[in-house]
Amino acid sequence: MDKISLANAHLPQLIGLVLMSIGYTLGNRFYLPVVDKK
Repeated sequence: MDKISLANAHLPQLIGLVLMSIGYTLGNRFYLPVVDKK
């Protein structure tokens, strides 16, 4: 139970990091080429 509670405590941080990294890579992949074309 200790490992589960520990994982639940750190889950929001992990999700936030994953979402930030995904958003960053997607932003670089799709947003920058559009800016370069203009």
